[in-house]
Amino acid sequence: MKFQCATDDRLDGMDLCYKADHLQENQGIVHLKECPSGQMCHGKLNRCMADPYNMFEGKLPGQSCKHNYQCASGACEVADEAQEKFVCSGMRLGDSCSMDNDCGTGLFCDTARFQCIPLKGLNSQCLRDEECSNSMACSNKQCIPYGTLEDFEQSDNALACRSGFTNDSKCVPSPQIVNKQGPDYRCESPLDTCHYQIPSTSLTFETPCSCGLTPTGASFCPNIYTPTYTTLLRDVTERFSQSCHTSDRANIYECLLPEAQKLGETGVLNEFIIQHFERISNNQVRDNDQCMKKHSQVSQYWDAKANRTIELRATTMQTSASIAKKPSFIVLILCFLAMILMSHR
Repeated sequence: MKFQCATDDRLDGMDLCYKADHLQENQGIVHLKECPSGQMCHGKLNRCMADPYNMFEGKLPGQSCKHNYQCASGACEVADEAQEKFVCSGMRLGDSCSMDNDCGTGLFCDTARFQCIPLKGLNSQCLRDEECSNSMACSNKQCIPYGTLEDFEQSDNALACRSGFTNDSKCVPSPQIVNKQGPDYRCESPLDTCHYQIPSTSLTFETPCSCGLTPTGASFCPNIYTPTYTTLLRDVTERFSQSCHTSDRANIYECLLPEAQKLGETGVLNEFIIQHFERISNNQVRDNDQCMKKHSQVSQYWDAKANRTIELRATTMQTSASIAKKPSFIVLILCFLAMILMSHR
């Protein structure tokens, strides 16, 4: 499939933001419409909306809402009256439940007693991640922080490993793609394969290439593994997700981003967003057309990349300014000017 911005009026007057072309000569092309300013394309509803990530029903406790029917619990309550913020509520501590999504933030459903109880802390016994604090994984039936186990330590959970990858219930180094060129790892065709090598071992594996969301129909390796992903995951969940629902702990739009913006600490979150998209769907964030970058499900990725560039420029400017203010730098400049004056006498 090819995903192209509509350059003519073929979508004008339609309440749609994308449409497959059924003409014989254009089969396989999906035309995209640029949404109005401040709106994005809701992929499932195929509509331009101000809040494209807003699910109309089934929202978890702690997620934003405007109406009761949006919440799985049926209750949308005031979280901050001054900011006009409303969130879905859930069952409280000790209330009956049948699954984690029934319980409010900071709680999970203990299926032994079918009661909402607090999330577990470091080294507590567990059966799954959702039982543990939002910055922890359940590995070998214990809650431990994401990304803390070293290569070749025992683990049945890849997110507990510093490398973010396991083989035969052990952490192993992050796999590297050896038959394609980075940074995008483009394939020759959708029938091509990506070959991975796990460093310091003889282990290899293959995955099929996946079609991208590009104007040309190009395909790419779908997953890029980096040794810093789980460290970033631990960092952002420790900082930004402690008030989020256990099943929603790594939700960028609903959970991490609002808290990061409130604290003014979006730098580390931007880096996480970039690595997160490249890890789970690298093929979808390569060579996108401009309207795809601005108004689709991959906009978070491109926004993060743009913001990272801005932050790097700002850091460079601040670093240059701070160097210029140092006494040693000022003395050096004065000496240099004196040398120039002496040479002209």
